Amino acid sequence: MSHLFSTDSVLYTAIATLSDYLWSHFLIALLLGCGLYFTCRLRFAQFRMVGEMVRLLSHSGQYHL
Repeated sequence: MSHLFSTDSVLYTAIATLSDYLWSHFLIALLLGCGLYFTCRLRFAQFRMVGEMVRLLSHSGQYHL
């Protein structure tokens, strides 16, 4: 006879609830926060260095490391 509140069922429900929360609101906030932090900390390098990126990509076949 199975129990209504078995250990597996309670554990599964707890993990599923935590997983649903982490993969929705918390993860979105964490990624946005990290993105803003690194953007400010690196002084907007992903925007400042676009010219350098294009230069390196256009000459990428000429050099071997």
